[in-house]
Amino acid sequence: MKARQKMVAASNRMLGHTDAANGVVPIAVIEDAVLDYEQDIFLQGKK
Repeated sequence: MKARQKMVAASNRMLGHTDAANGVVPIAVIEDAVLDYEQDIFLQGKK
């Protein structure tokens, strides 16, 4: 079982968090978020 667990992404084994596709944040944070990560956050070097 331990070997099989290592084949699964750690974020998928964490309880109470979103998956890696959604940034691995606690459920409470994603439910309260008002900004859209991809559209409202400016990352330096990206246009």
